Amino acid sequence: ELMIKRELAKDPELAGESWDRFLPKFKKKNVKRKKPKNETKKKTYTPFPPPQAPSKVDLELESGEYFFKKDEKKAQAKAEKQQKQEESVEESKAKRASSFKAPEEKQIAPAADKDAHVSSGNVKAMAESLKAKSKKKASGGDGDGVDAASMLMRPKRPASAPASK
Repeated sequence: ELMIKRELAKDPELAGESWDRFLPKFKKKNVKRKKPKNETKKKTYTPFPPPQAPSKVDLELESGEYFFKKDEKKAQAKAEKQQKQEESVEESKAKRASSFKAPEEKQIAPAADKDAHVSSGNVKAMAESLKAKSKKKASGGDGDGVDAASMLMRPKRPASAPASK
């Protein structure tokens, strides 16, 4: 770019003009910066090391197991193993029993009745509406005008046998 500008400066005809048409035009690139990886926080410096973990022998000395005889150690280990076994058996029994347990029933919301006062819990109103419905059925006022007995199919009698009067 600088070389081109020098050549253009030498030419007296182009001294007064814009040199943009002669200069190369580079596209600008948006280069993203690399983000640093998660930096670990520095721990505070402590001059003293952490306390040493007790050895197996130290733990046995504290509990008194170090002085047991071999037979006593075996008996204790057997008892611990038996206890773990019993716990696992109980757990597996409970797991098996849970598959036989009935699922909890969801409570269904009461459907919107024609009588809103009945669903609200008004016992007297409910009793009155039930009485009115039973009287309506007893009087045969279903509104259809058809008797339920006439709707039943009666067995057909043979044509040869006359109907008795």
